[in-house]
This record gives sequence, structure tokens and C-alpha cells, in this order.
Amino acid sequence: MLAVLDDALLTLSRHAGVSDRRARRLTDEVDAWIAVDDLDWPFSFVNVCQALHLDVSCVRSRIDDWRRAALRPVSSAPVATMPLLAARRRGERQVSFTNARRP
Repeated sequence: MLAVLDDALLTLSRHAGVSDRRARRLTDEVDAWIAVDDLDWPFSFVNVCQALHLDVSCVRSRIDDWRRAALRPVSSAPVATMPLLAARRRGERQVSFTNARRP
């Protein structure tokens, strides 16, 4: 389950701010997956978060926060850090994404 969430987050980080058709399609797919509250599909965003003991609304909020930070004009700090998995038990983990190159 962690691999599914990891793949979605990596897709977002790789294609943040990129405007080509393929990147837009991939980010749209991830956005749709995150937005849907489907409980029937085993690999839905909600079920993945529940399997990892993560609060769905908290994860969505942190993804939105990260996106806003990642799409801001590049500052002296080249890395936006997303402490997404910090909601898990101790042995916390942070997911870091480098800002995508902008044209």
C-alpha cells in the first residue's frame, strides 16, 4: 500500500508545474485518485490511507500544502519537504520532493 501512495506522490513531485500533455494527464489521474472517496476499490486513496493508518483528510491537506509550496516561485531553498507519513507511529518518516524544473 505504501508503494501505491509513494508512486502517486512521486508522480506529483516529478510533474509539478510542468505543462506538457503527458505530465498534465499523469497529474490529473493522481488528482482524481486523491479526490475520490471510493471504498469499493482496494487501491483507492481512502483504502490505501486507511491501510497505512493515515488520516485521509490530513494527507489530502498536506498534499495541497506541498503543492502550493512547490508551485511558488523558486526561492533559495530548493527542496519542499512534505512530512506526510509523520502521522504514523514513532519512527516517523518524511517525504521530500525537489521542486520540479520550470520552463
